[in-house]
Amino acid sequence: MAKVGRAARVASRQRVEILGDADKTIESAETGELYILTSDLTGTRTVTLPTPQDGAYFKFLIMADLDGASLKIKTHDTGTHFLGALLFQDSDGTTADFVQHGSSADEIAIVHSNDGAQFGSWVECVSDGTSWYVTGCIHADEAPTIS
Repeated sequence: MAKVGRAARVASRQRVEILGDADKTIESAETGELYILTSDLTGTRTVTLPTPQDGAYFKFLIMADLDGASLKIKTHDTGTHFLGALLFQDSDGTTADFVQHGSSADEIAIVHSNDGAQFGSWVECVSDGTSWYVTGCIHADEAPTIS
């Protein structure tokens, strides 16, 4: 029996979008989408999140080795911030660390140097209506930045 006040089960499938060759500005109505980056990605791809709304959620999956490509996730303006941490594992297996930020960061950069982010890396962003909370796991040759 359902309990009063319990959130209903998600009754639909998660929407999926493959990030192509163009930068992406996400609209607030797209909350809940899963964005997949594939080997077709080249150069730097910038994704701009919408104005924070309570419960807004986005996930980014890197489903190919992004050699030669970079991903930047930005807030809609410099007055909105990222809070949280990404777990980073160096692609040669020698370093594991948290990349964290807790005050004025408005951009996450997963950059390319020798080997870009590896297959299976991911970032999740969820909002409380004021800020974006970020978590994820990045396997690459260079640590991501939250700045």
